[in-house]
Amino acid sequence: MKVSELINLLSKQDPNARVMTPGFESGFEDIKHVKRGVLFRRKNPQWWDGAFNEDNNWNSEGEDMVMIYGSYRK
Repeated sequence: MKVSELINLLSKQDPNARVMTPGFESGFEDIKHVKRGVLFRRKNPQWWDGAFNEDNNWNSEGEDMVMIYGSYRK
């Protein structure tokens, strides 16, 4: 999803609704951090791993990303 797509989705919601992120093991948290970085597609990730990583171990071309975190990550 691109930032413009997220903005479009959020613009259709109640502007007073709370935006949340999953808690560490259960529940939900408020958004506390937004981080920019460079994203790389993983080669052959396990089913439990995400399809992308910030680490360029495979010397592939990256793309800009924005990550949204709750308070348990920075």
